[in-house]
Amino acid sequence: MPELQYKDKTADVSEEAVYSAARAISRARTLVITSGAGMSVDSGLPDFRGKNGLWQGFAEVEGKTLRTGDLAITKAFHDDAAQAWGFYGRLTTLFRETNPHVGFEILRRWADTVENWYVVTSNVDGHFQKAGFETSKIVQKSGTMEKLQCLTPCRPEVWENDQSFTIDSSTLRSNHVPSCKFCGGVARPNVLLFNDFSWLYRQSQEQEERFNKFLRECNPPITILEIGAGKILPSIRDMNSKAATKFAATIIRINPHEWEIDAPHISIPDGAASGLSKIERVLSKHDLDSSGHQTDYL
Repeated sequence: MPELQYKDKTADVSEEAVYSAARAISRARTLVITSGAGMSVDSGLPDFRGKNGLWQGFAEVEGKTLRTGDLAITKAFHDDAAQAWGFYGRLTTLFRETNPHVGFEILRRWADTVENWYVVTSNVDGHFQKAGFETSKIVQKSGTMEKLQCLTPCRPEVWENDQSFTIDSSTLRSNHVPSCKFCGGVARPNVLLFNDFSWLYRQSQEQEERFNKFLRECNPPITILEIGAGKILPSIRDMNSKAATKFAATIIRINPHEWEIDAPHISIPDGAASGLSKIERVLSKHDLDSSGHQTDYL
């Protein structure tokens, strides 16, 4: 049975950084939670570029090397939809069967203590929704595996992905290829692929417009949590940098590999669950004030 195979820089987390992060969260009236693929690693999902990352994966199938990076383009669906859905069908099932890690629960508690909050993620796994975050306050910058669209596309519509997949273990091909509900052609996930000129981005665009309106109207101080967002696909980092400059926000960067960030922002060189748990342990030692905010104890 061929299986996808996979062909790390660390630093100590300082107590000062953890306390600074706790202080920034306790003082915040607005909390913006942002994440990249590293956020879901502690749930058991692969990231993109790490040693077990999605784009490091490959398999020898039917005398050829099948690389996952080659399946992350629209051409893969045009050339061999069953093979492309072999990869994305496995991802769909993996996302559905995996539970969000404890860090999501911690973030939910923090969101409940601030005046305003929002989530922006480049992940397509739907785990913020699965963890109970309100869908109307989530931006999915790269779309979601839980929506489908026409490959062509024949019209600018998306619909729920209610499909289930069985993958042939010898070929890694899906025994089922979803079809477009409008024209009957091949359907694809409503996620942003590489070199993708047919992704229907209206839903993500509308989410971003609501988020930008939220930023203009929310009250400072603003704390931006950036969790597991890397440099290679820097959309989350770039957005946070611009928002921090425009709104005088503090960024807390939690990342086990690419953690560096200039003061006054805060760097936590750690994974998502571990880094968030360290901050939570500091916050949990102190009482909430009557307004629901952490007391300013540091």
